[in-house]
Amino acid sequence: MNPIEVLYCWQALLIAGLAAAMTQVVKTLYDIRRGKRSVIETPTVKEAVKVGKMLRKDNDTIIDRVVLPACPIVFGACLAAIIPARPDVIMAYITTHHVGTSAIFIYMGWGAACGQVADHVVGKTLKIFKKDTE
Repeated sequence: MNPIEVLYCWQALLIAGLAAAMTQVVKTLYDIRRGKRSVIETPTVKEAVKVGKMLRKDNDTIIDRVVLPACPIVFGACLAAIIPARPDVIMAYITTHHVGTSAIFIYMGWGAACGQVADHVVGKTLKIFKKDTE
């Protein structure tokens, strides 16, 4: 078994997809909240999201610079600890080395890596599509 199989498997796609989706939900809810609380009037949710996104991109708050970028990593780690879908490579390592109860930290590390990869892929994909529409 190749160590690269840890990230090229359906389990990693599952964790990465869920982490990216949860991150987008959090960002959208945050944008709605910021848009509704801004001085610019936003009668619809779509306008609130647009204004909130604009404010999030222009501000240097700790939420904008630390919390939101950490979301996919944290979500990936938590999802990997909860969802019992893990690659065979990790399961073989845990059974071979008799890891025991600390295996949860191995799962969380793998999930954090999946979340980080998901965030990178989503970011690059959005940049590609943004260039095409401009």
